[in-house]
Amino acid sequence: MWGFESHNRFPAQRPPGRVKSREWTPIPSITMLQRRVAAAWGASPGAVTCASVGLMTALEPELAEAFAPERFRALGHTLVDRLADYLEAAGAREMSVLPFSLPEDRALSLANDFGAPEPDVWDRRVPSWLAAAIHLHHPRYVGHQVTSPLPEAALAELVAALSNNSSAVYEMGPLEVGMESAVLRLFALAAGFPERAEGVFTSGGSAGNLTALLAARQAKAGFDAWREGLAMREPLGVLVSEQ
Repeated sequence: MWGFESHNRFPAQRPPGRVKSREWTPIPSITMLQRRVAAAWGASPGAVTCASVGLMTALEPELAEAFAPERFRALGHTLVDRLADYLEAAGAREMSVLPFSLPEDRALSLANDFGAPEPDVWDRRVPSWLAAAIHLHHPRYVGHQVTSPLPEAALAELVAALSNNSSAVYEMGPLEVGMESAVLRLFALAAGFPERAEGVFTSGGSAGNLTALLAARQAKAGFDAWREGLAMREPLGVLVSEQ
């Protein structure tokens, strides 16, 4: 078995004569892993194989239920109903913005909420969890650090969570990579940048500011600062406001 090479090609796509062997990292085979586990357990590899097969066979009904579309549909309807109830109550100011409690008290109150799954987790637990949170949809919330998310944005987050694609590697996130380029183009045009402008989404403001500084340095330094560095050169500066 072989893993991904450093530049994200699949093994079947390896260009002959162009990829060095050190770029390919072998992944231990199942047999090798079985031998290691057997050695740790003091058992034979065959016993480990039988135990693994038996465990998977025993889990099959639970896995089938966990991934059942109709179960997901029913739980989803219940969850959205509870979230809509919460939005309605928050908008009507039926709770304070921040139900304050000490961290140790909050942790103690949630200690029994995790463990064995409960059939009414979405119907009972979620409302109690929401009641303990800071309520960003309350009219008196003043936007401390984060804003009030649009409900439809939460639904889009559900789609992203279920599909679980990653835009870090194109093969694992072809849709997300395309979406990023399309949305960035809209933002660039709205900001007055030319159509050739490009960009990248970051995880937050700090990473965004650092990325912008690196891009500005590369564009205005007069040399390839990214490859050559700043050693033996005049220091660069940037003008900022008091904030």
